[in-house]
Amino acid sequence: MKSATGPASNYVCYCVGAVLLDLKNPRRVLARTPDSIMEPQEYYEKHGLSIPNDIFPTGNVVVDNEL
Repeated sequence: MKSATGPASNYVCYCVGAVLLDLKNPRRVLARTPDSIMEPQEYYEKHGLSIPNDIFPTGNVVVDNEL
């Protein structure tokens, strides 16, 4: 795999936000977070093997009311 290089890799950052959708009409957005709720922080997230500034939020859990 090629490493991401060039101007875009200096400013592109993949973050996570959240939306609350209407249960009966999921096309209707009821609320959305104004800012990201997760963003790259650790070295391996900021300087990934092939993609820098990226996170994969598929394994999150809530512990003591904190994501």
